[in-house]
Amino acid sequence: MKIKFLNDITARIRDTYTTRHSPEGARTLAILYWRTLLLAAFIVLVATIGYAEWHLYGILKNLASVPDTTIPAASLDRAELDETVSAFKARQSEYESLRQGASGRLPDPSR
Repeated sequence: MKIKFLNDITARIRDTYTTRHSPEGARTLAILYWRTLLLAAFIVLVATIGYAEWHLYGILKNLASVPDTTIPAASLDRAELDETVSAFKARQSEYESLRQGASGRLPDPSR
């Protein structure tokens, strides 16, 4: 019975495809194409909603968990911090000296 059913379907598809140039065949193919597009759009819609729910439940599950409240260890020591601050001060003084000295040497390009 299943084989007869599959043979009937393939025979109808073959007949429809061979008569695709006639108005009846074109109408049948157009209906088949439209239903295929609707099915694909429905599958994309269901997949999108499922994906969004999956991420939403993951976020809600993380909100319900207890956060880690342990104090992290210090990542910088005092010597590294002083060295970094002094490097920034040196860059700032170099920038200020270049900014003040460059105004007399370079001509204004708009003149």
